Amino acid sequence: MARRGCVASQKQKEEQEDTAKKLEKEKNLNDAVEAVRAGQLSVSAATKEFLAGVKRTTLRHRLKGTVAAKDAHDHEKLLPPEIERVLVDWIRFMAMVGRPVSRKSIRPKVAQLGGKLPSASWVSRFLKRHPELQVRKPSGLDPKRAQCFNPPDVNEYFQLLGKVLEEKNIPWENIYNMDEKGIQLGGGRKGSGMKYLFSRDERAKYVIRDGNLELVTIIESCCADGTAIKPGFVFSGKSIDVDIEDLDPDISIATSPNGWTSDFLCTEWFKKSFIPQAQARGNPEYPILLIFDGHGSHVTDEMVDLAATNHIELFCFPPHTTHKLQPLDVGVFGPLQRSWADTCDDYVARFGVGLRRRDVVSQYMSARNKAFKQETILKAWEKCGIRPLNPSIFKREDFAPSFNTSTILEKPESFPMELPSDFDIIDEVQESYNAAIDNHEEYSEGSDTEMEDEGEGQMEEEADDGNHDGAIRSTISFTSPTPDTPDTPHTSLSPVLTSNLCQLINDLKCSLLRPIRANASREQIMDENRELKAALVQLRMECNMAQAHAILIDAEYTLHRSQLREKSNQRKRPKLKIAHQWLTGHEALQERERLKQIAKEKAEKQAEREAVQQAAMQQHQERCAQVLSPDFIFTKSFSTMRRNELLEVIHALRLTPTDNKATIPMLRKQILDHFDSNPDLKTSTRYANLFRRTRGQALQPNPQPEAGPSTGILHPPILYPPTLPPVHGYATHPNLPPPPPWAFSGHPPT
Repeated sequence: MARRGCVASQKQKEEQEDTAKKLEKEKNLNDAVEAVRAGQLSVSAATKEFLAGVKRTTLRHRLKGTVAAKDAHDHEKLLPPEIERVLVDWIRFMAMVGRPVSRKSIRPKVAQLGGKLPSASWVSRFLKRHPELQVRKPSGLDPKRAQCFNPPDVNEYFQLLGKVLEEKNIPWENIYNMDEKGIQLGGGRKGSGMKYLFSRDERAKYVIRDGNLELVTIIESCCADGTAIKPGFVFSGKSIDVDIEDLDPDISIATSPNGWTSDFLCTEWFKKSFIPQAQARGNPEYPILLIFDGHGSHVTDEMVDLAATNHIELFCFPPHTTHKLQPLDVGVFGPLQRSWADTCDDYVARFGVGLRRRDVVSQYMSARNKAFKQETILKAWEKCGIRPLNPSIFKREDFAPSFNTSTILEKPESFPMELPSDFDIIDEVQESYNAAIDNHEEYSEGSDTEMEDEGEGQMEEEADDGNHDGAIRSTISFTSPTPDTPDTPHTSLSPVLTSNLCQLINDLKCSLLRPIRANASREQIMDENRELKAALVQLRMECNMAQAHAILIDAEYTLHRSQLREKSNQRKRPKLKIAHQWLTGHEALQERERLKQIAKEKAEKQAEREAVQQAAMQQHQERCAQVLSPDFIFTKSFSTMRRNELLEVIHALRLTPTDNKATIPMLRKQILDHFDSNPDLKTSTRYANLFRRTRGQALQPNPQPEAGPSTGILHPPILYPPTLPPVHGYATHPNLPPPPPWAFSGHPPT
């Protein structure tokens, strides 16, 4: 496999060298043609100076209009050369914005331009004709990172950071960046990427590696002067199998259930590890600046209070931009991960077993010392534009992935400044060209037969070149974009391709209408004829390229319209956003006090609701005890009882309602059925008033409790275990069971 790869690489290298030689030869040939036509050199002298080893007849043929061998069959190609150049520009642009084209997805685009679906071999030949394109496997980029790293947010970040550095006059030795790094005891799935030596004859090629994926979180912080403070370790579980006596006292170790950091652990690291080390190393006359991402565990009230007390400024990166703005992510954690994977592999090679928990700290510090070099850390701060402060360090290609969500539609740099609205101008210029030739036919006939033959050959070549125009115009339906419509993003065209298209048309018309002098020589007429033909060909190529751009930009408009419709159909949800990046600034502190006051008011309201619920619960228990007491006498009849009063009767009978939503008739039926099955209860003093029929009948008084019951509150049913037998009359009732959970709401159901 390796041998085939080497052979393919050598063959590719030879093809590239051969292509470079052909391009150099073609360039020299064009220079020789220009020199002869300008009258600077003769054919023989130009051949000797520019074309070593090339026949003189080759230069003569080029002077007569013969095209190069590689361009002789352009009219037979699926796409003309100028259209292929447009396609290449769009391929490079889409790769830059994070939507690269594959071998499969390029074929429909070619079909839109050429009217025919190309084969897979056409794609291979297309890539061979354009060596600036290559097939590679890309890395993934989260859509949130692509959207958030945009020029407005990044410029605002640099302005605020510059303001902090200027107002506080913070030196570089007092500026830190903090972030967490997760490592696995086996070194990670990807490994170090190191290559080893194997026999060519063996198919299986292995290396023994530890597959332990247990996570250990490292809290790292590097300084803008190229140094770093001691890290903090967070192990998973509840115990730490590490010899603490042999560790550096500045290294902090903690545990968590899953090996991740939390608000408490991050605050403890900040208080017990970062503050002492940063104050001991930095300049005490100036404040300390700590820059970090806006993760929830990094932004706690206690941490902000500690920062204010210890003269530390806290500053957050914009959300989802740490892959470009955070020094640890940009240039430090990458070498650290490779060094850690090498260390884990070396450990397995030496001891034959995977890395143990008690050796993690010592092995990590060994790998860290190899990766945390001063030049590496300084280069990371420079790449992020922090030291020195350089807001213009990021170019257009760095912000390109955000173009997909921008309100301004971006395009390739070769996109025309203005699209011609009438492509029939080519026909008009063609007619003017033919008229100019017809006006001088008599003069041409009197000059020389060779000139006439050459002119006819030129016209035939021009007609052949026109096949491209007819082919592409038959497949293109040009529609000018309408950026003012609400569904279409606004577009600002860049002047690169056809900024001089209109001027070219006007100059060509003027040249066609300019009469040829009567005493013009044969060479002058041929030169002017050649210039007109070249201008016409250039104009046709410009228009074809503009048409190709129009087709591809229309596909982009269609894609953006579908994305806008999908976005409008989605339900709007509130987004969590840090209001202030400078957490210890004046505005951020005011906002923090306002949020504290809101939280205090919410806590007071919650305490009031809990007090009301507690009072309602106590009242419910008192009422339940009163109803279940053998001295309690019901004074109303069934016909006057409400639903809550019927439920009290069911409680006293130790029954359970047949349905939680039982109506008054259903409750009455349940009570009467129970009394029918127990007729002795009807004569009981406790329930006798339920069956009275006249209003004038004397009612037996009901003893009132000392606290006085509240009969206006509806009480939920009390559910007893099914094994408990019902107790009636004056028998002693069991202890009250706990009320159901919904009894604590303070608002019993009706």
